[in-house]
Amino acid sequence: ILLLASADGEDLVDIQVKGFIQERVWAGLSYRTVKAAAVMAGFNFNSFVSGAYAYEFSLGEFQQFTDGSHEIVVGFRFGNTRGRKPYLW
Repeated sequence: ILLLASADGEDLVDIQVKGFIQERVWAGLSYRTVKAAAVMAGFNFNSFVSGAYAYEFSLGEFQQFTDGSHEIVVGFRFGNTRGRKPYLW
C-alpha cells in the first residue's frame, strides 16, 4: 500500500498485490483511488536484470477518453553484491 499525500489535500492511495513463482516470474494487480487499475507481469532474468509489462486502465469518467496505457520496464539492481532476492526493495 502506497499513500501519496499532496499539498492540495487530494491524497492518492495505491494498493498492489504481487505474487512470485519460484522467485523468477511474477504477476500482480493494482488499484488506485483515482479510479484506475492495472494488471502487470514480469520476469527476473537474474539478480541484476528484470523486465516487466503493465496495462493500466481507467475505471472512472476518463474511461470514455482512453483505452488504457501500456508500460514496458527494464530494471537494473545496482549494488546487489549480496545477491538479495529480487522482491526486496
